[in-house]
Order: sequence, then structure tokens, then C-alpha cells
Amino acid sequence: MLIKRTEYWFKTGQKKQPKYLIDVLMQNASTKQVILPSFCRAKPPCWALVVATLTSISIAIPHPSCDSNLVKKLLKGVNEGLRYAKFVEKKLDAAGDLRSLRKAADVVWVKADLYREWLHESLDDLRAENTTVFNEKLYRIADSWFKDTMVTAGINTNSLVWDENSSKWPIEALAAYAMMKITEQLKKEELGSWEILFARIRYMISSTFHDCFENLGHVISKEFDQGTSRGREERVRLSIVLLGETEEILRISEPRNVSSSDEAQMPSIAMQNADTLPLTSLDDGITIVTK
Repeated sequence: MLIKRTEYWFKTGQKKQPKYLIDVLMQNASTKQVILPSFCRAKPPCWALVVATLTSISIAIPHPSCDSNLVKKLLKGVNEGLRYAKFVEKKLDAAGDLRSLRKAADVVWVKADLYREWLHESLDDLRAENTTVFNEKLYRIADSWFKDTMVTAGINTNSLVWDENSSKWPIEALAAYAMMKITEQLKKEELGSWEILFARIRYMISSTFHDCFENLGHVISKEFDQGTSRGREERVRLSIVLLGETEEILRISEPRNVSSSDEAQMPSIAMQNADTLPLTSLDDGITIVTK
């Protein structure tokens, strides 16, 4: 009986797998080469902010130069992916030290997705005659935002480095710094055409998600061990549904030091945890919370 219910929850999740996100992840699934801005390779991690910033840039690229369907699919994939990225970040940040980074990511994404803006700048107004001028324009605007915000907050911007204290910067300064570092990297790469620039950004988004989702299986498995009594039962149900929902994501973003056989054991781990739940409480009915 327990196995049947566990299978039901798992299959319920399988029916909701994020197809647009999976398409984004497949951009570099064969090599799994991770290409991240330098500041994201340091602590603290900020995957969602990087993805939201890169997506803002992709929106500002003149759409006639790119396949509009590719842009729409990318935005849908990012929308799906940020849900899991923020879940991973929140679980890894038990102390809440990265709360401002997550808020910055939310601000950047909401502005881009709903209003076609980066902070208070219209993304449509950021377009330029070529990619070189475009990246330089983005960098200058971000640099201005960063300095003005930090000065207003009374923070000296001379010789600043990205470290564990950076998460305490003002939210707009965090967003501006991310834009500065990403456009700085794009400027160095000298991507000649709009099509190449868009392809590079899409690849970087995919890389960032891959880097983040290498932690996803671990985070989900930890959910089985947390909580007690009724609260734990609900966590197990949610985790089993999430395992089904992210089955393909876990396969594509499998950590390089984890074998496929280990990853294949995730559903069985869910079964084992379901077996530890009180039979009487499970017989009360199936309750699946999706929020």
C-alpha cells in the first residue's frame, strides 16, 4: 500500500516536469562545461541572480536579430528554472546569510519578466548598433547604479572585492555588480553578432543552472531527514513529488563525481523514507501540496 502511494506521488511529479527548463539544460548537456562569471565561482553562491541578469540582457537584444521563439522558450525555461534554483539556494543557506542576494535576484527577474526593465532602466532603451557598443552601454549603466547606490549607503567603493561580506550590500548594488561583472566578461569575449551573443548568453544560463542543480539531489534527499511527525510526513510527500518532477533535471545535471547508478537510487530512497511513515496517517488520504 505504501509503495503504491509513493509511486502515485512520484508519477504525479513526473507529469509536471518542466519541459522548457529541460530544453535550456540540454544546451550543454553533452559537455556539462560550466561557464560562470568569476564572481559567482566565489562565495557566496548566487545562481539565481546570475540567471536573472543574463536573461535581462537577452531581452534587451534586438529580437529581429534572433529567433523570437527561442527568446520566448528561454524566458519560459528561466521562469521554471528559477523556482528550483531559489529552492536550492534557500536550503543551502540555512543561516539566511544570502537573503539579500535572493531578493536581488527576485527584483531583477520580476522587473525583466513583467516590465522589460533592469532595475528602473527600460531594456528596450538599452539597444545599440552593435554588440560591442551594447555591452559597453550595459556596463556603464550598471557601474553608475553600483557607485550611486553604494555611496548612498555610505560604503566606500575603492578596492572592493567580492567576499563573504558582499551579501550585505544594498539589493540594487548587488544587482548592479552582477550586471557589471557579466557584461565585463562578455566584452572580453568580443562576440561579433547578435546571434552569437544570444547563443552565448543562453549557454551561460544553461551552465549556471547545471552548476546549481548539481546540488538539487542532495537538497531533496535532506528533506526526507527533516521534521517530525505530521510535518515530516508532508515533507516526504512533497519530496517524492519533487523527485518525480525533477527526474530529468537530475539526470541531465548529474554531478560529475556521482555515478548514474547512485542517481538511479533516488526513487528507491524515497520508497525507504515513505516506509518509515506511520501507516495510519497515510491511510487518511493523499495530500499533495504544490506551492
